[in-house]
Order: sequence, then structure tokens, then C-alpha cells
Amino acid sequence: MTIEIILFDIAVLLVSAKILGEIFERLGFSSLVGEVIAGIIVGQSLLGLVAPSETMDVLAGIGILFLMFLIGLHAKFEEAIENNVYSSAIIAIFGGTLSFFLALIAGIGLGYSVLVAITIGAAITSTGMGITVRALSELGQFYGKISKGLIAANVADDIFSIIIMSLFLGFLQYGSINIADSWQIFLVVIGFFIIIIKFGGLIAEKIMAFTVKMKDQESMIAIPVVLMFLIALLSQQINIAGVTGAFLAGIILAKTPYAEPTIMPKAKTLGYGFLIPLFFAYTGAKVNLFSIGSGWILLIVLLIVAIAGKYIGCYLGAKISGYEEHEAKKIGWGMIPRTEYTLVIGQIALVAGAITAGIYSVLVLLVVILTITTPMILKWVYAND
Repeated sequence: MTIEIILFDIAVLLVSAKILGEIFERLGFSSLVGEVIAGIIVGQSLLGLVAPSETMDVLAGIGILFLMFLIGLHAKFEEAIENNVYSSAIIAIFGGTLSFFLALIAGIGLGYSVLVAITIGAAITSTGMGITVRALSELGQFYGKISKGLIAANVADDIFSIIIMSLFLGFLQYGSINIADSWQIFLVVIGFFIIIIKFGGLIAEKIMAFTVKMKDQESMIAIPVVLMFLIALLSQQINIAGVTGAFLAGIILAKTPYAEPTIMPKAKTLGYGFLIPLFFAYTGAKVNLFSIGSGWILLIVLLIVAIAGKYIGCYLGAKISGYEEHEAKKIGWGMIPRTEYTLVIGQIALVAGAITAGIYSVLVLLVVILTITTPMILKWVYAND
């Protein structure tokens, strides 16, 4: 891929994302809805101006890292997780388990093989936290009780999804599931979270205290970004998605006194001005509506299953955990979007030959539709509270 094509793709995606994002925001919707639709228009489904490529995959991947990094910077993690450990685990387990089994049953019921059914079940277990938190932020609800509960539930959901993905990889490789190995993975993930959050903050504060003395003021964004990349890389090395590492990097840097006055404004400029809209637009551009074929039935069923599984499961988990009726409903709706884990599992299965390109396009389109509809649903839910 030549540099001319890369520059052209970036320019087309950014311009279209900003124009459509502005239009949709003026119409009262989330700007991310316009960004995704912009990608669909300029991508392979309609105009064909932007085609999927490894280079754009990497750039878009950096965009989702920045989104999760900014969410971590904003999140009052200790406040969110405090008194929410039990409830977040219940919500994540209920929502993820119900989603998996509903998708498994739906896949088999539609005549797909057990392997394909397991793949789509594993792919829709995880919630896309970035979508919900960005939508809540635009609604002015970021620091509320529901937002804190959703952040805690999404952290637990990430752990649950990592275990599911690890089980799925074992199933692809060996044709069976090793519970002992899964338990070890669970302990590694928990240990990683504890170590990063417990000791990462102390290290980050010392690094930032040194950085603030540097003459180059832009080091105040360069060093935090480097830390984000390193923690994301470390998380990838132990089979945890890099987005989780980026989120944790934001959390530990949020503890430093430089987070709100310096790091956050600079990261927002780079993130929301360039990389994040690029990610959402490119997600839309990757959808090929014409490769789905008979998969439209699967898409419709999966949409129903994905929404029902998360909403019902997380709603019940929230009710059992002591949330009020209206709070449980908001948590249920807030847990329906899917993003990175759905695409990662779909890509792994596609490369392994477990699913076809058509089924992968169904999973991508599922992510796009839920990305578009979640902000609309949450706006309606809060408006009618």
C-alpha cells in the first residue's frame, strides 16, 4: 500500500467523519453515529473510496486505544469499583453467559455448524465500554451512579470476555476446552489488574514528576502516550486486549496531579481531533453489505440475541445486586454495544477458517449497528426517565 493511498484514505475518512458527525450532532444524535455512517458511505459498501488494509487497521486500532485511554483518564476508578465489586461481577456474568448461550442456540437453530455457533457466541459476550461511556459523557451523565456502575461492570465484563476468548482459542486449537488452563488465565488477568492499578500509579506519578521538569512541554503528552502504548503492549503479551491496557494506563495516570490540567486536554485534542473519529469511520468503511448474502437472516437474529442477551442478563444481574428498577434498565441498555472483542474473535476465526468472510461481515455490521443505535437508545432512556 503506497503512502499516497494511505494519505487519501485518512483524508477521506476524517473529512467525511467530521462532516457527518457535525450534522448528526446538530440533529441531536451522538457524533459517533455520523462518523460510522460516514465510513459506510465512503467505504466498500457504497462509494468504494476507502478499502480495508493492514495500515488502516493499525491506525484505527490506535484510535480505539486513545478512546479507552481517555475513558480511563476520566474515570474515578476507585469510586466506581468501590462497593461495586459484587454487583459488577454478577452483571457481567449474567449478561455474558446469557448472550453466549442465546447466540449458540440461534446459530445451531439456523443450521450453522457447532463451530460457527460457538464462534458467534464467543464473539458477542463482551460489551464495548467506549461506546456507552462516550454516549453518557455527551448526555452529561458521566459522573452519575449509573456510569460508575457501568464502568465497574465493564471491567468485570472484560475479565469474563478474556476468559471466554481464551477458552475459544483453546477450542479452535485443540477441539476441546481446558478448564485448568482457563483458571490460570483468570488468575493472571486478576493479577495484572491488581499490579497495574496498585503499583502503576506510583510509577506513573514519579515519571510525570520528572517529565514536568523537562523544557519540552509536549513531553507532557508524549510520555503518557508512551506509557499507554507500553501497558497496552504488555496486556497484549499476556493475551489481554490492548484496549484494556490502554484503559488501565488512563486510570493510573488519572491519579497524578497532571491528569486534568495537562494530560487530558492534550490527549483529547489528538484523540477526538484525529484518531478516534478515524476509528469509528473506518469501522463503517470495513462493512461490505454485498458480501453478506444469505447472512441477513443471521444478522437480524444476532441483533435480537445480542440486545436481548445483554439487556435481560445485565438487568437481572443489576436487580439481584440491589439496583432500583430504572437503574437496572439503564445498566441493561448501557451494556448492549459490542466492539473490539467481537472483531478480534471474528478475525481470529476467519483466519483459522472457522467462519466465512460473509459471517465475519455479519459480525462487523452487528458492531456498527449497535454502535449507531446505543447512543440513540440511551438518549431516549434518559429523556424518558
